[in-house]
Amino acid sequence: MFTSKRSFIRSVISLVKCWVIFMFYVSCTIRNTTKKLIETTLNDLINMLMYKEKLFVFNNDYSRFFFQNNSVERG
Repeated sequence: MFTSKRSFIRSVISLVKCWVIFMFYVSCTIRNTTKKLIETTLNDLINMLMYKEKLFVFNNDYSRFFFQNNSVERG
């Protein structure tokens, strides 16, 4: 298949280059997907905690939060 040692080395080098480029692309894709997932999760959590109806009431030391049942208004 290979006529000389030099052509074999060139083909191996080109395969290694392609593999490195492919792995770089895969790692960037995974990193971006993970970053977007974390940002979306954090945004959802912040929106849930800062909801207009104040569903969560924070304790004095801000370490725990309690659900406040104010969804049903009586009158």
